[in-house]
Amino acid sequence: MVWSNLPQLTGIEWMLLVVGSTVAGIINVLAGNGSAITLPLLSDILGLPIQVANGSNRLGILSQSLVGSSIYLKRYYAQIKPYWWLVTPACVGALIGSYTATQITPALFHSVYRYVLLVLLVSVLFKPERWLKPRSVALLLTPWLWIPVMCVIGFYGGFIQLGFGPLLLAALVPLGGIPMQLANGIKLVTVVAFTTLIIFVFARQGQIHWIFGLLVAFGQGIGGWLGARFGVRFSQADLWSYRLLVVIILSAIVHQFWPF
Repeated sequence: MVWSNLPQLTGIEWMLLVVGSTVAGIINVLAGNGSAITLPLLSDILGLPIQVANGSNRLGILSQSLVGSSIYLKRYYAQIKPYWWLVTPACVGALIGSYTATQITPALFHSVYRYVLLVLLVSVLFKPERWLKPRSVALLLTPWLWIPVMCVIGFYGGFIQLGFGPLLLAALVPLGGIPMQLANGIKLVTVVAFTTLIIFVFARQGQIHWIFGLLVAFGQGIGGWLGARFGVRFSQADLWSYRLLVVIILSAIVHQFWPF
């Protein structure tokens, strides 16, 4: 467990940590990729090694997903229940991915992330009606194809988390014919399940800073509540989630290829 040997934080840095994690929680619930905010906060501003930042970030992910999924399940439990079986292959992939993440170099994190973002952007911008007007046929892929797809997506989520939300939504909405609001609920349930497991992997490898991680969890829990309340109450939530998804991916690409 990592607790010490870190610089003292200023009041502005504490404020950035809490406010930034709250905003990330809102973004993660409605679209995904809020880790594009929290990972730089933990690594660049607070000075955590990238692997420790990656592990510590999972506490916030779990917090916001627990809060957000409870709200979505209360509203959409019957609609989400038939898709619960997708969680199991995602968990298997996430366990493998999280262990891999503890064994690699920081440079590989950045290389993987920036090019996955480009693929996601193309997927989101190509025929946007697939996102906003899903088909009436659910799960267009067969179960035998969904299992490896969810394993791969889970592996990526366990590996780095950055971009996991858009990646999973890219599968559930265009391929699954699932409305964005419902897909967000499925995403949150999936994240709760595999994050609960992989936190033990990162903790065992000493790659969680518990103080910073719990502070991020506090902020993201608030953000998850705010984002989920908006997502289930407003009829235009699908449209705003889609717009937010595009903006977040674009901003992350700009930051990765032209850092400032």
